[in-house]
Amino acid sequence: MAKRGSSSPSTRGFTAGALAPWAVGLVLDWAPRWGASSGGKWIWAFGLLGVVALLEPLAVGFKEFTRRAQPV
Repeated sequence: MAKRGSSSPSTRGFTAGALAPWAVGLVLDWAPRWGASSGGKWIWAFGLLGVVALLEPLAVGFKEFTRRAQPV
């Protein structure tokens, strides 16, 4: 049973999957204001996805999935 107030990795993954298109759209809209060219804004958008993918192990706490034997 999960602790109250904690979220499972699947919940965090679902949330990230739901927010990713919004965040990419935001970057695509704002990148030209930051000085990126029309093609460069896509580099910013995919860069955001890459940074988030690299930070995901921190979000789940580098926990490795282990299956414990359940007492009968």
